[in-house]
Amino acid sequence: MSHVVARPPRGAELDLRIDSLAFGGNGVARSDGYVVFVQGAIPGDRVKATVTKSKRDYGEARATEILEPTRERARIYQLAFVNDPQQKLKLWPDTADSPPGPPLDPSHARIPYPKELYTKGIEGSVTVQYAVDSLGVVYGPSIRVISATDPRFEPAVTSYLQGVRLLPPRRAGRPACALMMNQPFNFSIKP
Repeated sequence: MSHVVARPPRGAELDLRIDSLAFGGNGVARSDGYVVFVQGAIPGDRVKATVTKSKRDYGEARATEILEPTRERARIYQLAFVNDPQQKLKLWPDTADSPPGPPLDPSHARIPYPKELYTKGIEGSVTVQYAVDSLGVVYGPSIRVISATDPRFEPAVTSYLQGVRLLPPRRAGRPACALMMNQPFNFSIKP
């Protein structure tokens, strides 16, 4: 007698614990015995994921929220500093030998120029600090704007960083976490 596994429908939200990593980099989890390949998750993560494909033998999903990060991902430590009067959390990641590389998806190679600024011919730059985990995902709460020639450029940069997946930083040849300090993003109308 075989056990019938409930297959979640496309669009279903699941709470999953990632067991292992599949070839290609997706996390592998099980929902009541049904195998789900989860994009954007690594072994040990507990994630909220949305099902994007639901096949007879397996499903595919995209992690929409990291509920409990694995220790590997949690190399980006959150520390409360005593000299921080507002008790804001600060990031202190492991160091990497090499910085993150280009976006894994070539369609994310350029940041969209803010239309209002482009039509007015306004050029500028935004300098930011951010943390990247060992999957090349920018840790959203880590994004800090250090300076901007015009604050209207800031949303374009922060939105870009929240949606891009970069070639992961490396330490000793293996993916690692990194803190990017004072990285400029320049907006120029001239080619």
